[in-house]
Formats: sequence, structure tokens, C-alpha cells
Amino acid sequence: MSLLIDFCSHAAAKHAMRRWHYSEMTPIGRLVKLGVWESGKFVGAVVFARGGSSSYGVRFGVDQTEVCELVRIALDNHIAPVTQIMAEAIRKLKETSPGLRVIISFADTGQGHMGVIYQAGNWMYLGVTSAGKEYFLRGKWTHERTLSGKTMGIDRVASREGVTFKALRSSLISRPTSVKFRYAYPLDRQMRRKLNRMALPYPTANDLAAEVSKVRHRASTPEGQVRSLGAAPEDPMDTSNPKGTHG
Repeated sequence: MSLLIDFCSHAAAKHAMRRWHYSEMTPIGRLVKLGVWESGKFVGAVVFARGGSSSYGVRFGVDQTEVCELVRIALDNHIAPVTQIMAEAIRKLKETSPGLRVIISFADTGQGHMGVIYQAGNWMYLGVTSAGKEYFLRGKWTHERTLSGKTMGIDRVASREGVTFKALRSSLISRPTSVKFRYAYPLDRQMRRKLNRMALPYPTANDLAAEVSKVRHRASTPEGQVRSLGAAPEDPMDTSNPKGTHG
């Protein structure tokens, strides 16, 4: 079996993310899309992005252009270990982006992910993210950071209905989000030394269970309960989708 990691088209990466990643979504913004082929067969994609926040680099003392996020590992049935595929993708990224110094990624506890592929790949664990909120819009859950007129076009919906954006948002079904385990991978020796000083012990299955329990508790409190003008979707807290390989 031969393994090839190389740049692929947006259409190919989108196909992989829609078919073989649990989110079934393509991230917005500028992406670096690397296809995965085994013995000539396309089996998925590894996708990097600038990241969801302009402050990502601050934590590491680097410019925004020196940090990126591993946003998707979307794979069909494959033979090579995920850690090998991820390592080859990082090697390709580093070769073609010499200014990069650190990669970050997140394991979603809401999907039952602990980040075992990052742990196996010797990434550094940097703690958990803060819990947020997401809204049910157009048949899917959308994080509050994404819920903006610019990206979702709901400013036009609000204008059409004669209400403010804030009022429209408050009418949507909402729920607290799960936290994510944050990992980072250094691309040079200086960054590795810096991350070694920041690194924490890897989370365990008990840590994952504790975080899931916290989300359920927040959802059961008055401020965490669903708000809606209509009926809630079926199984709005269901996280049993088996797609994806993060974690």
C-alpha cells in the first residue's frame, strides 16, 4: 500500500468533509487542503485554516501568520494509521509554509473526543476552552461566533421581518456548547521549548466524562435551557454521529 499526501482541489476536500467528517461542514476562510490517497485511491483530506480567532497567536507570542489550525481530518476507510496520515500532512504543510511555527487543534468533548490522535502524535495539551452557546438555525446547530449577519445572512432575514438581529437571535433555539480540549504542535525547536513549559498532563477518559457531565448540568439549569418560539428539533442533544476521526 502506497500513501500519498498532496494538495487537492476544493471540491475534493469538500466531498471528504461532507461525507466523512462528523460535522459535515466546510470551514469558512482561507484553507490549505491536502488530499489523502492510498494506492491511487482518494480516501480523504486533511485541512488546515488560519483559525477561528485572530488572537490565536497571542498565546504563543507569534504573529497570526505564524500559527494555523488543523480543522478537519476527514477519512473514508483507510489502511494507514491516522497518526501517520496526520504526520505526513504536517510535513507537507511545513515544507510549503516555512513561516509557520505552531499548529493548534481541538478535540470536541461533545462528540466524545479526547484527542487520542494528538496524544499519540506527541502534541502538547494546553487545557480546555471556555463553554459557549450555539443556536439552531436552518436545520443545524451554529456556534455563536458563526452566527453573524456577514456569514449567515440573517441580518437580511431580521430586516425582512422588521426585527433587530438581537431579537431574532433571542428567538432561536439555543443550548450550551461543550468545551474542547486544546492541543498544539510546534514546528521549530524554540516553539517546542515554549510549549513544553505550557504543557499540561494529557486528559483522560475520566476528564472527558467530567466535562460531558458539566454540559448536561448547564443545559438543565434555567439559564441553560432551550429557548424557542416553536418546537425543538428531534434529539437536539444527540451526539451519537460516528463520523470523523478527531479524538
